[in-house]
Order: sequence, then structure tokens, then C-alpha cells
Amino acid sequence: MAAGERVSTPTDQATAIADELYDFRDHFVERFSIERAGEKDAEVHKKMEECLQRLEEIQGDMRNKAQFYYLRGKILNVTSKYSPEAEEALGKAVKLDPRLVEAWNHLGECYWKKEDVSAAKNCFTGALNHSKNKVSLRNLSMVLRQLSGPPVEKVKLIEESIERAKEAVQLDITDGTSWLVLGNAYVCQTFSYGQNPKALKQAMQAYTQADKDSVARSNPDLHFNRAVTYKYIGEYQLALNGPVCIVDEDQTAVAVMVNKLAQDAGMKIGDSVAIPEPVLTKVKVLFKGADITFSSVQVDSPRLLVVNGRKLGASKEVQSILSTRAVSD
Repeated sequence: MAAGERVSTPTDQATAIADELYDFRDHFVERFSIERAGEKDAEVHKKMEECLQRLEEIQGDMRNKAQFYYLRGKILNVTSKYSPEAEEALGKAVKLDPRLVEAWNHLGECYWKKEDVSAAKNCFTGALNHSKNKVSLRNLSMVLRQLSGPPVEKVKLIEESIERAKEAVQLDITDGTSWLVLGNAYVCQTFSYGQNPKALKQAMQAYTQADKDSVARSNPDLHFNRAVTYKYIGEYQLALNGPVCIVDEDQTAVAVMVNKLAQDAGMKIGDSVAIPEPVLTKVKVLFKGADITFSSVQVDSPRLLVVNGRKLGASKEVQSILSTRAVSD
């Protein structure tokens, strides 16, 4: 070993295992092409099991138990589904070391998946009390938009959501996920209390920045939210470049419009979606010189959807807010 060369510790090895898993998840489509996107969840779960086994093999050598429980929880938290085991491990981590910001962030994400919005907010706020970081800020931005309250309070929450997302972007202007969250916050502001052309323009600028990052570019939410925004500003052709559809068991593609769907609450490739009593509409459009006919289903509320065998909750639905102002006679 060369003089001054750092020796890799068991904690270093465990950290590398968790980082490898998240890199596998975040760059799956880049590595294996869009054709295999439907396999992503299954492959990530398989990789998660492999990484858990590798972590357990070096558990006895790790003296820092808080780090062990944090990394175990992080690995278990890699999928989009809530994991009680991840919550348990991350809870142990923050009890052993309350200053472990990364563990607070993952615990908050756990609660978010569990639809315990209040507990998620407490985790991200607690993490920020220890260290200002982009992950806590952008996650807090998403949580704030889901908190309930009277119309005036809701407006304030959305405005605070935008500020937290801006802070996340300022900490790392190359992080596309933070730009995506900021764009979503602007869209939420627009449709929650009156159309605001300036906010829509700011949303599109944020989405453009997000698209420069390969991780954000692989997130279906970016393409869906940007397409919806294009539609509202009248850029219908650009909106068609990012269509969202569902494929049934017979491999028939159907475009689905879900009203009141909260930002960051969209379905992803590979999800199983059930729509009770759907009303099918045939749509015909001219796109790039070709007549295109497709089937469309409109859903009045995300609460009517059953995703991966589970009915969506209230946190997936945007609450309407009436915007009023005094005018002179």
C-alpha cells in the first residue's frame, strides 16, 4: 500500500454498496434502453436483495451501528413502495445518531410513501435543523403542497413550497430533480389560485433545466408534467411529444387524463393501474402530417384509481382553491 493511501473501512464498503444500488436504479433506462423500462421495478428489487445480502456479510465489522441501520434502511427504501422494514431501520439510525441528516431524509421519504404527510414534514424539517441540504429542501417543498388547510393557508404553503425548491436549486444548479420539483411547484401555484402566465413560463424554464440531467430525464413525472403545461399554454404539438398512456392486458394503449392529480403523484412505467367503470372516448388529431386516432379515458379524481392493488389516498389529489379579489364598480 502506498504511503498516505486511505484504507477502505467496512462503513466505506457498505456506503459503496448502497450507492451502487441507487446508481443502478437512477440510470436503469440509460443502461438498458427504454424497451426494458417495464422491467425496472423487478430488476431494482432483485438488486436490492443482492445489496442487502452483501451488507449483512460485513455487518459484524461495522462499529458504527447508526450508519449500519441507516444504510440498511436506505437500501430497503430504494423502491417506490412503502417498506416497514426500512422505516424500522431508519428509526433506529436517527435514535442512535440524531445528527444523521441522510437518515432523516430517507425516513421522511418512508413516511411520504406511507402517506403520513405530517411525519414526513417533521423529518425533513428536523434534517434542515442539522444541515441545510438540497434533498431535505426539495422534499419539504413537495410535502408542503400536500398539507391541508383553509384557502388562505394553502396559498401560503404553496408559496413556501416554491421558496424551499428555489433554495434546493441554489445549492446545486446541476441537480435536475430539484429543478423538476421547482417546476412542479410553479405549476401547482398556477392552478391552485388563478392562472398565472408568469408562473407557467417559470415552470417551463425549470423543466428545461431538469431535462439536462439524465436522472431527472428518466423520471416520467418530468415528461407528463411538462406535456400538461404545454397543453395549458397552447403548445399542443409540443404537448404531443410527451404523451402519457396506459397499456392494458391486450397491449392496447389508452391515453388517460386524471383530473386533480397532485404534482409528483403520477404513475410510473411498470405500475398496474385499475380504473373502475371507465368511459372510453375516441380521439382523432393531426400530428406531424399524419392523422392519429387513439382511445382516451378521463378520470374525475385520482381517488378513483387503484395503483398496484392499492387505492390512491387524499394526498394524491389537489384541492381546489377559490381565488377572489375586490374590484371597483
